[in-house]
Amino acid sequence: MDVKTYYDDTRFDYRVIWNHPENVAMHFGYYDEHADKHRAALNNMNRALADLAAVQAGDRVLDAGCGMGSACFWLEENRQAHVTGISIVASHLEDCRKNARKRNSTLTTFIEADFCNTPFPDASFDVVWACESQCHADNKADFYKEMYRVLRPGGRLVVADYMRVSRPVSALGESLLKDWLRPWAIPDLDTREHLTNPRALAGGINGTKQMGFNPK
Repeated sequence: MDVKTYYDDTRFDYRVIWNHPENVAMHFGYYDEHADKHRAALNNMNRALADLAAVQAGDRVLDAGCGMGSACFWLEENRQAHVTGISIVASHLEDCRKNARKRNSTLTTFIEADFCNTPFPDASFDVVWACESQCHADNKADFYKEMYRVLRPGGRLVVADYMRVSRPVSALGESLLKDWLRPWAIPDLDTREHLTNPRALAGGINGTKQMGFNPK
């Protein structure tokens, strides 16, 4: 199943079962001392990522795979950031623009674009934000290379996504994993080691941009 088909087929599920009228999130929530219920946990995920990325008022943020705009609106309302949301799913962008009108949003923009090949000039953003979206990339290195390109020097990349514990796991484990991922339109998952390796993360690109990680 491809990404567009998956999200078109599950549009009703997310809008009716998962979302709340005040929060159109499509991600899993983050449960901690700040949140122990679903609705609060959805907002708490935005808070946790915004704190990690140190999003400030006036920052230019790219939401790479914006869903229905939940994080975009939260960042506008809570951090006064200027947010551009991109998606390849036309129905998502339709929902984003409707939600923006309902909220009288003035600091959000929504564009149809592939996060592995965006139309933005180099160094366009202070922060790249990817919440449960990078997993859909066929080639994860293409995502990181493009996000590196559009980040300004000193910019921050924050990613919240699924990871595999190792590569490879057993033959049976690999088969079960692929069977589980396929209906979600996820071709494969990164390991933690890949995400925390500067050379792998930047796809072998030389540079000094801060990519929002702390390799040990």
